[in-house]
Amino acid sequence: MKTRIPQSIAGAVAAIALFAGATAHAYTVTNGGFETGDFTGWTQFGDMTFTSVSADPPVPQSGRFGASFGPPVATTGGIRQTLTTVPGTDYFVDFWLQNEFDPLGAYLPNSFEFSWDGAAVMSLADSLPVGYKHYAFKLAATSTSTDLKFRFGNDPAFWDLDNVAVNIPEPQTWALMCVGLGAVLVRRRRNAMPV
Repeated sequence: MKTRIPQSIAGAVAAIALFAGATAHAYTVTNGGFETGDFTGWTQFGDMTFTSVSADPPVPQSGRFGASFGPPVATTGGIRQTLTTVPGTDYFVDFWLQNEFDPLGAYLPNSFEFSWDGAAVMSLADSLPVGYKHYAFKLAATSTSTDLKFRFGNDPAFWDLDNVAVNIPEPQTWALMCVGLGAVLVRRRRNAMPV
C-alpha cells in the first residue's frame, strides 16, 4: 500500500533541510584545534621558549589538545597560517584564548596580539589572569592570500589558544533556503484559500 505525504509536510521538511544546510561554511584552517598534538599547519616565529601543544589542563579548551605560549614579553613569539582568500569577501574568524593563573600570583608583564592580513585586530597588554574567553571577528580579505597571525609574550605564566576557525557564508545555500521557504509559504497560502 502506498502512502502519500501531504505536500505541505513535504515542503516543510525540505525547507528545514535547506535551513539546516545554510550554516556558515568552515574554511580551511589547518589544525585549528591543535588536535595533531603539535603545530602541524602553523608556522612558528620569534622566540619559541615555553611554547608547546599540550594535553595537560588547563591548556585545552575542548578536545584533547591546546596550544600554550610563554615567551618573554621582550622578545615575543607566535604562530601564523596563510589562507587562500577572495578579495572583498567577509570572513568570520573566531578563537578561544586564556591567560593562565600563576600559582605564585604574578601575572605581569604579558602581551597578546591577533592580526589579519598584516593589521592588528586585537591587542592585550598586562592583562589579568582569566579563563578561556571566546573572541569572534568579521574581517574582509584584501588579496588572494591572507595571514592569520597570533603573537604572545608572557613572562610569569602562559597564554593558551584553542579552536581557531575561519568561516565564510555560502550565498548559494542561503539562496536555496529562501527559495524553499518561499515555496512552502506559497503552497500553504494556496491550501488556505477557499474553493
